[in-house]
Amino acid sequence: MGRRVMHGRPRLASRKGVVVAGAVALLALGITYAVTQRGSPVRHASDPSSTASNLVARPSTTWGGVYPGNAGPVGVTAFERYIGQPVAYVTLFIDSSDWKFVDHVQGYGLSAFARKPYGIVLSVPLLVADSDNTLEQGAAGDLNFHFRHLAQGLVAMGMGNVIIRLGWELAGNWTLWWAEPAPAAYAEYWRQVVTTMRSVPGADFSFDWNGGTGEQNWDPSEAYPGDSYVNYISMDVYDESTDYTANNPPVAATQRWWQDSVLDGPYALDWTAGFAAAHHKPMAIPEWGLMDLPDGQGGGDDTTFLKDMYQFITTHDVAYADYFNGDDSDLTDGNLPEAAALYPVLFGAKDAACIGRTPPVLGWPCRSA
Repeated sequence: MGRRVMHGRPRLASRKGVVVAGAVALLALGITYAVTQRGSPVRHASDPSSTASNLVARPSTTWGGVYPGNAGPVGVTAFERYIGQPVAYVTLFIDSSDWKFVDHVQGYGLSAFARKPYGIVLSVPLLVADSDNTLEQGAAGDLNFHFRHLAQGLVAMGMGNVIIRLGWELAGNWTLWWAEPAPAAYAEYWRQVVTTMRSVPGADFSFDWNGGTGEQNWDPSEAYPGDSYVNYISMDVYDESTDYTANNPPVAATQRWWQDSVLDGPYALDWTAGFAAAHHKPMAIPEWGLMDLPDGQGGGDDTTFLKDMYQFITTHDVAYADYFNGDDSDLTDGNLPEAAALYPVLFGAKDAACIGRTPPVLGWPCRSA
């Protein structure tokens, strides 16, 4: 929320005892879960034969991901060790302070993620702080050369197939490219960028349109560039609300806020899922996380939020859901012990024996034996 800036290996289908034990553990936690064996067909909302009733839950090895903070690939490896399995996707950011980070992408550490076994979701700014460029200039094609340089640099690094999350959180007034004041310019600028990047030899990029933020009154579809220019439709979700206060325990508040704002609110998760299905696109959640805030307006060590997110992701057509493991959402710094113990059970390969360990188990899967 105003934050910043290939597929993993499947779990062995032969380990039926582990899969069933995990399902039983989740039921004990109040989570419903449909086991899908490897090789079973998975229908997406973009499939005309798909309905809500025949969608099947996919293992998190196919959609689970992470933002690793500033730790680079080492941070990804540490998170994989923490959850007990590989991640499928990693969300990264290009610095939005200066065009040099877009124009010369090879020179700023991104190459360390080239040719990794997980998909990359690369957050790319449409405007930068150290310039007075506008959405209207982008819509006129005046800024296309920046994105030609970007595409050429990514292809040269062997990253010509990454997912580009262009102008992320477009409905947020905290972004430099806030779309509400000029939605038509945002949409045309998007089309200019996608056309430019696709034209570079060797490019095979996909594009993630990151629209709703939940608690907003403006319809982000006004800035939708059209189905030919979009591959994924996404939303970011954080456990942060003015319903939370230091004297208001978050469990009850979470349930009320989740239902009213995150799930059913204007342009929130349900809206995003419906909009994606209507446009025959998979949905994505490229950023999500708990919030441990000093003002008390984050849910803190909130296991209810984790369960709600798990329930939504596994019952919807979510292509990737990348946990923001940094800043106020970090699960591995010791500040969110209950959530840190539960997360690898829901979203990783650990079993319920991990819950209640102090400190949280950060190694490979713990077993009750």
